[in-house]
Amino acid sequence: MGAIIGGIIGVVLLYGLFILAILFVIRYMWRIFFRASGYSALAERFSADHEPQGETFTWQHLRIGVVRYRFSTTMVFSPEGLYLTVGRNIPFLRGMAMAQHPALLIPWSEVKALHPTILYLQSAVAMTIGEPQVAIISMMSRFTPLIEHYTSLSVH
Repeated sequence: MGAIIGGIIGVVLLYGLFILAILFVIRYMWRIFFRASGYSALAERFSADHEPQGETFTWQHLRIGVVRYRFSTTMVFSPEGLYLTVGRNIPFLRGMAMAQHPALLIPWSEVKALHPTILYLQSAVAMTIGEPQVAIISMMSRFTPLIEHYTSLSVH
């Protein structure tokens, strides 16, 4: 009987360690994404202290630099600028990794160019942010009219 209980405890501990290892890897990956994407440079210049009122879209696809964030972003298009959060609508990541991905509020005056691109095999728009360039943010082309509404730019 003791061997059975010992075996169960061993299996539970093994699975617990496996889950902890997975959570550690996820947290480490988010840190790599933060730096590799250019999000860290955006956060230095455009960290948001509030969420503005505007048209809100959750669970969106977004590419910042070379990193794609799938079904994990919230975007708010407002007169103040483009408000972005990454991963805050994913419950198990909220406390674990989102400290590295602060909310952003990018003023429309910092959008310097718009270019057509492809994201997940669909038509998309890429925005060059800052001068000199801080990052490139790409999103689905259905958001192009909103971007053009707030900027004097159009997709070439």
